[in-house]
Amino acid sequence: MKKRKITGNNIGLIGSILGIIASIILIILNLIDNDHLIIAIVLLCSCFITLIANISQRNNRGK
Repeated sequence: MKKRKITGNNIGLIGSILGIIASIILIILNLIDNDHLIIAIVLLCSCFITLIANISQRNNRGK
């Protein structure tokens, strides 16, 4: 059985997914409190961008 190494790309993917979950929670909490949504939306967009970048880098490295 091969052991898989944890690389920086894997950590980046996990961090992006956790950031997306956290931003969705922030959006829900801000909607309940009728507060500003700017920070949560910016966090959500940046996490999506980093997730896409990590996935494309992982696919390019495999070629």
